[in-house]
Amino acid sequence: MAGYYTKEEALDKSLEIAQTVQPLFSSWDELIDSYLRGYEYWAEEDSSERRALYEELVAADDNPFRVDYNTTLEKTW
Repeated sequence: MAGYYTKEEALDKSLEIAQTVQPLFSSWDELIDSYLRGYEYWAEEDSSERRALYEELVAADDNPFRVDYNTTLEKTW
């Protein structure tokens, strides 16, 4: 009844969204800054805890933000 996505449908939708968002920003930092400003507006609260989590992730050796922001986005599944 809930209408779940299959794994492939979820990956396809994620790719579509990423291809839409990627040209709007020049870096991960710019994308995250925009997200945090939007969060503050929507939630009417400070985003410093979320900023701290992002900074912790960026400092980790195995963080997902090490992937070049301008990576070509294409279907590989």
